[in-house]
Amino acid sequence: MVLSFRTVSRASVPVLSLASAAAAVSTHEMSHREEGNPVSTELTSAELPAAVRGFVEGWQARDADDVEALFVENAVVSDEGRTYRGRPEIRTWIDSSINLFSTTVTFLRAREMDGVLGASYRLEGDFPGGVVDLEYQFRLDDNGQIVQLDFADADADGVA
Repeated sequence: MVLSFRTVSRASVPVLSLASAAAAVSTHEMSHREEGNPVSTELTSAELPAAVRGFVEGWQARDADDVEALFVENAVVSDEGRTYRGRPEIRTWIDSSINLFSTTVTFLRAREMDGVLGASYRLEGDFPGGVVDLEYQFRLDDNGQIVQLDFADADADGVA
């Protein structure tokens, strides 16, 4: 099961109890999905799960051990057209990438949609182009560890 960060306060119908709130959110989501409009919940940086914050903080600190520890054993990472499966391959990716460039990272926004948490950041640094807005797309397990990580242009319309 994938973590969800939807809140009952975002339901579009009155909430009378926890049970009715869950039903309202489910009904609201189903009607939007049937119409082809998946429900997206906006999040603040403070609402991000520990693994998401830990990934960004660990990468900025260049702490490969802390970053690797955030992934489940059979996790998958896709970056720059390559896919890394399992922690040994992910560790190789981390080791080959974490020290490539010096960057500063500014949080832009975050959202959760259909079990994927997209956290967008502006990266500025000594890489080609010097500035990029990037969305880190996380799938987390029930324990809050990273199952899948993809990267996309932060201006893209939807979380994959």
